[in-house]
Amino acid sequence: MRNPSRKVVFVALATLFLSTTLLMLPSAPVARASNNLAQAAVFKLDPVHSHVTFNVGHLGVGTSWGVIKDPTGSFTLAPDSILLNIDLEINKIDSANEKRDEHLRGPDFFNAAQFPKATFKSTSSKPLAEGSFEVTGDFTIRDVTKPITLTLKKVGEKDLGERFGYRAGFDTQFTINRLDYGVSYMPEGLGRDVTIMVSIEGKRE
Repeated sequence: MRNPSRKVVFVALATLFLSTTLLMLPSAPVARASNNLAQAAVFKLDPVHSHVTFNVGHLGVGTSWGVIKDPTGSFTLAPDSILLNIDLEINKIDSANEKRDEHLRGPDFFNAAQFPKATFKSTSSKPLAEGSFEVTGDFTIRDVTKPITLTLKKVGEKDLGERFGYRAGFDTQFTINRLDYGVSYMPEGLGRDVTIMVSIEGKRE
């Protein structure tokens, strides 16, 4: 007749082995996703310390520059993703010449009366080195929306105390063909490619 105590010992050892094996299994992906979500933070753009600058060729011999002042919006930052929304008021275009600014805001160019804002809204992102991201999103000018992909380079992120709060900042530069967005005045004289440089700084809410 078999010894029943051996059977008890065998069952106990098997249970211990199974429990140890389960503890050694890696955490489920759902747990990691929840952790990333919990670490996400919303940053409101500081329009005083965020800048949008652009340039375009002039008559094939020079470069014209301008800025769109006081960009607004926000970004939601997590360890492995970023969601970015930026609004630009066309009436805040400043090229350092009032007559030219009126022309840029008029129907030949951005038509601010009919299309008062340009916007960028991200649709996806991919983490890169040192906290930077590759971001794809929809860029809208004159109610024409085109997908673009840009590299959002992280400048810094830190807690600056009670006076300035917790802040993060990013820079990027990209080029668009203005004709794609219906800004088609003098395509040969002014050039088609517009280079846009964006620097954003946000305060965590």
